[in-house]
Amino acid sequence: CRVNRIFEGTNDILRLYIKVEGDTITDVLFVRAGGQLLCFPSVSVVASLQVDLDAVGLLEGRRAIDFRGGVVLLVALSDVLNLDQGDAPPQASARRAAIVLSAGDRRVAFVVDEILYGERVLIKSLGPLLPQVVGVSGATMRSSGEIGIILEPSALVAAAEAHRPQTEARAAPRVTPRTVLVVDDSPTTQEMLRGILGAAGYAVEIASDAAEALGVLNERRPDAMIVD
Repeated sequence: CRVNRIFEGTNDILRLYIKVEGDTITDVLFVRAGGQLLCFPSVSVVASLQVDLDAVGLLEGRRAIDFRGGVVLLVALSDVLNLDQGDAPPQASARRAAIVLSAGDRRVAFVVDEILYGERVLIKSLGPLLPQVVGVSGATMRSSGEIGIILEPSALVAAAEAHRPQTEARAAPRVTPRTVLVVDDSPTTQEMLRGILGAAGYAVEIASDAAEALGVLNERRPDAMIVD
């Protein structure tokens, strides 16, 4: 909503949040990892820092860093979320950005590609369609139309603690991701589901109506469908 003060020669922009049941408004920190725009609830962010990957220590065979008089695990957020690194920017330096998250008395440092900014946003809940996407609690949309995936700190910290780097990952065969066909006529819903499912490791195909969906089904069969 734009209000013009003609006589003062200034423009004020009022941002109005339209909430529906299940939605929340909260402060988040935007980051990028694996080519995805991701968000952490600000209340769970303990610190942001730069980490020299060539100088980190080991804790029970896993990478760890000294932090405020203690030791916390250091893991790549893209590894925990199984994000494809194909769209991630190349990293010329061993110094990387990291976010320290807390879940109760547990803390983990997550390496990310880029730390962006903090902002108060409207979070759309996943609703009944996607109630059990591990580590994802919702989504938000920037003014540019880009979808940000809201990460759930407790599940993310638990997944990081259970995560073990695969030393033979290069020799392992590439696993073909499961495909989900999303049938919905709303571009906003399409992009929100594409981002959420992509962050969960699924390949996503979009159809705006039944005719497009039938065209896809005639060519190939997805593993699952989400239909409005």
